[in-house]
Amino acid sequence: MNLKNEFNGIWQKNAEYSRTVCSGMRPTFEIIENYRTSGKIEGNDPLNDGDLISVQLISPEYYPNSLWPGKRIEAFDGLKQMGTITVKEIFNPILDDNKRK
Repeated sequence: MNLKNEFNGIWQKNAEYSRTVCSGMRPTFEIIENYRTSGKIEGNDPLNDGDLISVQLISPEYYPNSLWPGKRIEAFDGLKQMGTITVKEIFNPILDDNKRK
């Protein structure tokens, strides 16, 4: 699976998630309400609150115009919420919701 960095953001771990979160993990992301997609996170190892991370996604064409700086994206390990990513910069123009700038 070839993935590219779609956006970067600030990581905040869910206090109830007990596992260590590492670079290279492949959580699902709730990009829009009731829609999750798979991807990969990259950053420090392990990830700490406030770290800048890069996010790679699959099939961004299915959720165009869904990101803007400041949007919060939840990351999941199965049904457990791992944490939240606050979007800082968007690299894929398909995902960029220009109306929110």
